[in-house]
Amino acid sequence: MKKECIIYPCYFNSQSTREQGRRVPLSIAKPDPSMKDIVIALKKHRLSYQVEEKSHPGYWWKKDGRAVVTHTGSKQELLCKLARDIVVKEDPMKFHRIRLKRAKKGETGEKQTNFKKRAKR
Repeated sequence: MKKECIIYPCYFNSQSTREQGRRVPLSIAKPDPSMKDIVIALKKHRLSYQVEEKSHPGYWWKKDGRAVVTHTGSKQELLCKLARDIVVKEDPMKFHRIRLKRAKKGETGEKQTNFKKRAKR
């Protein structure tokens, strides 16, 4: 019998606790997954789904979205199967933002060399 399961991105977030909404073990959770990452995992498993612009009841101010998945079996099995295949894409501008922050603080990331020679004793 097929049933619908609602899946939110916070279920897979390794930066949140079980009380905050994580539903998978920390060993397979990913840092801050997006709905796009979850959709890629759903496509990989060839599951039928529908994405909606809704928010998790515990995080009503975040409009992360949710997926309504038609699935046979338990919801926990589905979540664990998807969590193993979620690949979180790194932000391409993250490296440049870090460099800009360091430049503003005066940090260049390069080692400063001391050209003074030590006196022999």
